[in-house]
Amino acid sequence: MQGKVAISHGFCLGDASEREREALLARMARLGVVLITSAPPSRSVPPLMACRQAGVTVLGGNDGIRDTWSPYGNPDMLERAMLIGMRYNLRRDDEIEVALDTVTHSGARGCGFEAYGLVLGNRADLVLVDTRTLAQAVVSRPVRKLVVAGGRIVARSGVLQADVASL
Repeated sequence: MQGKVAISHGFCLGDASEREREALLARMARLGVVLITSAPPSRSVPPLMACRQAGVTVLGGNDGIRDTWSPYGNPDMLERAMLIGMRYNLRRDDEIEVALDTVTHSGARGCGFEAYGLVLGNRADLVLVDTRTLAQAVVSRPVRKLVVAGGRIVARSGVLQADVASL
């Protein structure tokens, strides 16, 4: 199972002593165990930067979408990046870009997506927003100018296209 295991939440890593946590993170990194966080506001969370520094892939995800666990949840990954940034007290643009990375590149790596990113030949999934920086996209969460999934335009200017409403 090496390289095929993901731990959801990992709340205990937020409560462990630094010495215990470092040992666990080193082992997780060596075994290729990834960590998924929803960055809940009311629970201990594993320290994002310490995990990354140890070589553990951390990805951001939604635990629930409008359910009893998270009645405020929605599937918007830019919002999840913002919540991760807030929960981990990420303030500088380079830190906010780390929050975005948890729901983009690290997220794809943690899910095992090999052909990810804007590279010729990869699956055409992308979201276009009108911002100057990656950090601004996370902070302002602007209307998505264009959303493409599998090479098909599925939304324009925040409006789902009629021909994909039935997908």
